[in-house]
Amino acid sequence: MSRARHSATITLLSVMLTFSFLVPASAAEAASARTTGSTTAASTTATTTTASTAASALAADRRGDKGKNKKRYRVRPGVTFNSALGTVAKRRAIISKINSAIAHTGKGQRIRIFSWKIWTRAGVTALLNAQKRGVKVQAIMDKKNTIVENNPHFWRLRNGLKAGNKGKPRARRSAAMLCDHSCRGKGGAAHSKFMLFSKAGKSRHVYMNSSANWGDAAANLQWNDMYTFVGDRSIYDAAARVFDEAWRDKPVKGPWFEHSTDGGSVVVAWAPTDSKSRKRDRLLNTLRKVKCRGAARGAGNANGRTVIRSAPDVIRGEPGMTVARQMRRLWNAGCDVKIGYTVMGKDVSKLLRGPGPRGPVPLRHLTQDFDGDGVFDRYFHLKAYTVNGVIGKNKKATWMSAGSSNTSGLALVSDEAFTYFINRPGITKRYQNHINYWFDHFPQSSPTSRLTARRVASGEVDPYAKMEMD
Repeated sequence: MSRARHSATITLLSVMLTFSFLVPASAAEAASARTTGSTTAASTTATTTTASTAASALAADRRGDKGKNKKRYRVRPGVTFNSALGTVAKRRAIISKINSAIAHTGKGQRIRIFSWKIWTRAGVTALLNAQKRGVKVQAIMDKKNTIVENNPHFWRLRNGLKAGNKGKPRARRSAAMLCDHSCRGKGGAAHSKFMLFSKAGKSRHVYMNSSANWGDAAANLQWNDMYTFVGDRSIYDAAARVFDEAWRDKPVKGPWFEHSTDGGSVVVAWAPTDSKSRKRDRLLNTLRKVKCRGAARGAGNANGRTVIRSAPDVIRGEPGMTVARQMRRLWNAGCDVKIGYTVMGKDVSKLLRGPGPRGPVPLRHLTQDFDGDGVFDRYFHLKAYTVNGVIGKNKKATWMSAGSSNTSGLALVSDEAFTYFINRPGITKRYQNHINYWFDHFPQSSPTSRLTARRVASGEVDPYAKMEMD
């Protein structure tokens, strides 16, 4: 192909990426909270692993935990990031941490897993082995993920746990259940992604909150994060309360629940939201207090500007527009703003890309089509926001949120889990730097042909076919 023709092909695709890959806010989402509007993460053939592959994955998850290491095993607290590129260890950093904790949970202990999608042969094997050791296992998944595609992993887990209950007292029986839409609300989806371990190795009261579903796509196709709390009984008990409410699969009164610790610098919370909690939205209330100039030394950027980073995965609908208006305002006012997204509503895109005193807000579409077929294969799946600079009168403030929630109308009525850190500069800057790196270094997509570009533009090829849209 000539250089001129190659350039024309890339230019055409770039134009189509700008205008065709933006997803409008769903009218059905506004009309009915019970419509999930999700697409599957990846096809069954793309993500199903063979028994030998699962055994290898499980071995990788447990590598280094034999012998003396096994006796000393402790769950490492703090943040874990994975990368969909690179070594098996880098890709499986999150799922291996979960599976390793499962492997080190002993007789008489309890494991509770809430994941929108369960799609891991190695993980299911680890849970069934844990039950055989005398661990009580409970797992929750959204029913949608047994309807839109066959899910052999969930049924293997459910049937295996049921068979393993033979001879056990009722209080020690294990189970896997499905929620039809949210477990604690009246609509939406069962979209939380958190895990609880009463004791794993020498670590007690472990709570993991992640953007990653418990499955192979989260390791091989997505960039995700997970924050782990170890030894904080109050956080563990708060999460256990939410899980137990979800297990009953009945709407609860005032479903928004939050718990703070460490003098209010750490907050864990769970949706669905309600009218009261929406008025107290922590992200919006923080953004409204941000000032763009005058950050103290050591805060903000080198010019004393407040730094705001956003990796919302999905940002659309009225909640997406509300946040986008704040981002646009703060960019116009001089803040250092960068937004890396996967799915963006057309109205949100128009607002952020539109003219202003400083031009468009810096955006990066964090998706990759590595084989040039017009379908995104890998993508950023974090749901994180960070602020570093001036908030109110504090000129050295930091604030961040992470968890399972996208910025969309569906998220308001779904089961979601959040973690907030207030004036915790270390963790905030880790997330800020992580977003910065991938904003600047995200892998490029492979060149595509004019024919493929036309098929995408016409709707014949869905570029989001392999993505979890909400």
